[in-house]
Amino acid sequence: MPADQLVAGVLDLKKALDQTTAQFSARVSEQLGEVLRTLESEKPASRSVVRAMVERIHNVRLKPEKGRLKDLERIRELVEDLVAMLPGC
Repeated sequence: MPADQLVAGVLDLKKALDQTTAQFSARVSEQLGEVLRTLESEKPASRSVVRAMVERIHNVRLKPEKGRLKDLERIRELVEDLVAMLPGC
């Protein structure tokens, strides 16, 4: 029956969404952990890099309560920028 196929398709889509968001969250959380570990290490980033990171974080505009894709994209870009600013990257 088409209705049964639709239900199965929607359930598959929901599962894919859940897996995708979990993977995204895990990857970005790991990158943020890398930034934190570097900042807390014996050889942290220079003051100028730290200032640039702070500025970058303060300049990002997020409205997480709206659940918009563009906020996830902004977070991803921000985190990639922060990782790229780390010493040795």
